[in-house]
Amino acid sequence: LIRQASGRWDADAERTLDVWDLRLAELGTELRKARGWLIDEIHPYITGYYKKLSSTSEVLELRYSSSWADDLFAALAEHRKEDRARGVTSVGPHRDDMEISLLGMPARFHASQGEQRSIALATRLAVRDVLWEKLGTPPIVILDDVLSELDQWRAQALGGLVSEGQVILSSASQIPDGMRAETVLTASNGTLQEGDL
Repeated sequence: LIRQASGRWDADAERTLDVWDLRLAELGTELRKARGWLIDEIHPYITGYYKKLSSTSEVLELRYSSSWADDLFAALAEHRKEDRARGVTSVGPHRDDMEISLLGMPARFHASQGEQRSIALATRLAVRDVLWEKLGTPPIVILDDVLSELDQWRAQALGGLVSEGQVILSSASQIPDGMRAETVLTASNGTLQEGDL
């Protein structure tokens, strides 16, 4: 609505935006609460998996970063003039993020590639475990070409962590020692066959 009404803002657009903002405030507040709960749930899993994947005792912290403080509807009203000028809504759940820090520093800027990959894998495994715990059945985990991004030690550590449940792993690299595959499918020259080439 803000984008469409740009340049021809009138009282009707203002009233319509009030309706949209009220609904966004209701649902956005619920979404922020659910996301906060999820981060609290996965935090111990992520830190545990990160330590196993990186063989370190470095402290990994997660925090939900919200773009508004208390009342989302009030925040939307406060930013409305600026938002109309920019053509976007600057506060709400679409602007929120999960901040991950390593040794007190933002991981996205200060973690090495190996550390960032370990964090990403730890996050996926943590979500798997929370879903497994809540649903009572393990979800299927799909890991697309993660082995090429990992050094040999991290790849072997990952192998030990994905040994339960169903995991579909695609890789252009060799499967590391210690990772047991139930079935290996090999793609070559446009064909797929069971077993290694």
